[in-house]
Amino acid sequence: QVAEKLADVIGRERIQLLSIVSSVIEHETGVTVTLQNGEEYHADEVVITVPPTVLQAMQISPPPPRQQSVMGTTMKQIAITPSKQWDPKGPNLISDDVVTWHGTANQGGEGPHALVILESNEAAEVLRQQIADGTRNISPDVEIAYPELTPSESIVIDWKKDQHARGSYSFPPLGYITSQRQVAEHSTSRTHYAGEHTSPLAGYMEGALQSGIRAASAITGVPEKIAKK
Repeated sequence: QVAEKLADVIGRERIQLLSIVSSVIEHETGVTVTLQNGEEYHADEVVITVPPTVLQAMQISPPPPRQQSVMGTTMKQIAITPSKQWDPKGPNLISDDVVTWHGTANQGGEGPHALVILESNEAAEVLRQQIADGTRNISPDVEIAYPELTPSESIVIDWKKDQHARGSYSFPPLGYITSQRQVAEHSTSRTHYAGEHTSPLAGYMEGALQSGIRAASAITGVPEKIAKK
């Protein structure tokens, strides 16, 4: 809903989708953005929000400081069932590698229903391979927690395999926030960097919004505290 509201304010006709950027070149009078198909766009300033895993494949001038990639390998799975095949009052699963929540918890008794599953680390890699082999479509940990789960459909979102993401939300290691964040949120006179991976609230939508306010403040000169109001 946030994205839809922003699109309405910006003007949907001004938003260009399915366009892959190959280079962002800053010069004295502005910035030139070039797409893979050769199209060029010229602007006074630009905000780059792609993660480091994608940024390294682009030509950026002046180049951003080298930074440690902190993008995770989490994959998201939505298991759709014709009815609630779990105790609606039961707890969600939270472990080192798997987190679940009832995506249709407040829907009532009518189906279909959805169990949302986030798999990370080893669980994600195992499930990713098993899905590729066609041997399994539900994490073993989830099967243990929800033995009655027999989804009629399973939607898998694997950000690691998405060429426009090449990883899930960021998962900064110990010390990253204090030592690398200034590098991640680096800006020049005309090029600004944003995205949840550049925020102290890394990994969360709030971090992405916070970084957008920071970038807007740098461009407009309006202090962040005022912009947040």
